[in-house]
Amino acid sequence: MRIWRVLLRASASLHKFGEVQAIDATGFQRHKASRQYVIRVGYNFDDIKTTALVDCDSTAVIDVHFSMKQPHDTQIGRQVLTRNLEQLNTVVADKGYDWDALRHELRDAGVRPVIKILSSTRSTKRTTLVTTRTSTTAAHSSRQSSTP
Repeated sequence: MRIWRVLLRASASLHKFGEVQAIDATGFQRHKASRQYVIRVGYNFDDIKTTALVDCDSTAVIDVHFSMKQPHDTQIGRQVLTRNLEQLNTVVADKGYDWDALRHELRDAGVRPVIKILSSTRSTKRTTLVTTRTSTTAAHSSRQSSTP
């Protein structure tokens, strides 16, 4: 991976980055691994998860991450993004990267995160907010009605 990262950095340094960078992951199927590789690694795998960080203006690939396992996007996204903080301005990502800790870490580094919020997370937060407001309003109105 180190050699690929050196090549990517050399390639990316030829481009002027814009204001927006994007991160996303995809999977590649690999059915035939060499026998030597299977013995060396200790298992055979079917998919390779690939995460890429790309500059949207120049379309330069800033960084990539390959994994034989299936880690969650937030974990790999955090690793890739923090490795490249000095090159980021605004990061666009899908809801697979919806993690408040990642947003806070990016904001603290001066990077603007534009990450879609999971609808289940939003509805949970909205339900909590509505429940809190309802109980606060009920407590407030009961105090007013008990006051002579």
